[in-house]
Amino acid sequence: MALVFPVICYTLPAALSLYMTVQNLLTILQAKMTTIPTDVVVVESRPKKAKG
Repeated sequence: MALVFPVICYTLPAALSLYMTVQNLLTILQAKMTTIPTDVVVVESRPKKAKG
């Protein structure tokens, strides 16, 4: 859909097409950034010692 918007916006005013293009690029960037795998380290807690 992001590739179709510039074709649709060709006949619209420049500000609207600029807004839609920048918005689509930022949405693509956000999707790429949120799908980057990260290394997750799981630390197990030690059981508490019983008192008394």
